[in-house]
Amino acid sequence: MNDEYRSIIKQFLSGPHAEALEWLGEGGGSGRRLGEHQSIGQSVALVERLYGLGAQKVIAVELHESPDGSGAARYLLVELPAEHREREAIFAFEREEAERRGFLGTEDEGQVYLFLDVKGIA
Repeated sequence: MNDEYRSIIKQFLSGPHAEALEWLGEGGGSGRRLGEHQSIGQSVALVERLYGLGAQKVIAVELHESPDGSGAARYLLVELPAEHREREAIFAFEREEAERRGFLGTEDEGQVYLFLDVKGIA
């Protein structure tokens, strides 16, 4: 984990952000979503999956909202548990998604947050 990574996380947390499930729910039926997920149900399922894998908190960042309450967020910050073995499933999920798109996964370097670009996550 380097200073650039810390700076990016700090930047995201200084901008518009919210706990992901709360933010999705506040939109009601207006169509808030994450990345390319076409429905609120798919977006909620992704966040719930991350919690099920052990995330302490899932934060939607760089929120884009319309006056009608709809909105989108392409990025998530996943607050990681402290215990290494409890983090493994989250990193495995991120690595699998990254490799499916032709990228390398993120290494566990003891960081507090895992940055997740949800574009294209199934």
